Amino acid sequence: MASMAEDQKDAFKMRLDRIKAAAESTGAVETLPQPKLARRSGSGVMPTLRLSRGVLSGFALGLGAMLAGRVVTFRCQGETSFYLDLLAKTGPWSVVLGLLFVAMVGLGLRDKPHVIGVVIGLPLMYFGEPYMALFALDLWMQMYSPEHVDIMLIQAGLRAPPVL
Repeated sequence: MASMAEDQKDAFKMRLDRIKAAAESTGAVETLPQPKLARRSGSGVMPTLRLSRGVLSGFALGLGAMLAGRVVTFRCQGETSFYLDLLAKTGPWSVVLGLLFVAMVGLGLRDKPHVIGVVIGLPLMYFGEPYMALFALDLWMQMYSPEHVDIMLIQAGLRAPPVL
């Protein structure tokens, strides 16, 4: 067994020597590019820049999907079409899940950083939409209606109800 291992080592060394000789004769670069070392974080190697891009893009995807689901559901209320009425009754989650399915499966955004970003972005937009409406009041009035925005702000406790 030991002689077989020695023969393999010798054959490998001879092959490396032939490759180096061929590279020198053709003028090719003698050294191979060395891999870049990633930053060490904790117990293993973690590419932090890639993780943050994935989390941020997943976060934006979650925010956008929830906002789109709520706006589409609001716009479909009171429609006479069967499908639009069904969409309004199911709430924003049918639109959100449809958008997330297309984006995450269709575009390949289903890795761990993107999922973490989506999991953070969805509830943040769900519970934080009245606060965003307070800061971008004109935009929210264009997306919804002024009455709906007032009701949203009153329910969140950001505006006092009108005194009759």
